[in-house]
Amino acid sequence: MLHEIDRKKTKQVKVNQEMYAIILKLIGNGAHSAHDVAKHAGCHLLTAQSLMNCFRKHKLIHVCGWIKDTKDRDSIPVYRWGENEDAPRTKLTASQRTARYKAKKAGGLGPIQKKNQSNKAMKLLMV
Repeated sequence: MLHEIDRKKTKQVKVNQEMYAIILKLIGNGAHSAHDVAKHAGCHLLTAQSLMNCFRKHKLIHVCGWIKDTKDRDSIPVYRWGENEDAPRTKLTASQRTARYKAKKAGGLGPIQKKNQSNKAMKLLMV
């Protein structure tokens, strides 16, 4: 068969009553992300995210906050039990993005440019 999966390499975790109980207990005790749910329930991140989306669709949970990534963007939703409105994602305006870009550009040379300049200086010294 062309689409056979090697069952020895991949461990499938079925979403059963125990997993639902773990997830509901976890969400009921406080705010958690899909990453936390996946870790505690023992399922894949995509499974946890699809469950969270399904729970949100049926108004069981809501987004109470966001975890920021390294570039200071809201990227990971944090869920809490209840029918409240979702917390909005913060977005930079176009003028804020432009100001950040210009400040970064005026701040100095990047590591690659510095390396190229030091290589040129070394070549000048060798001549």
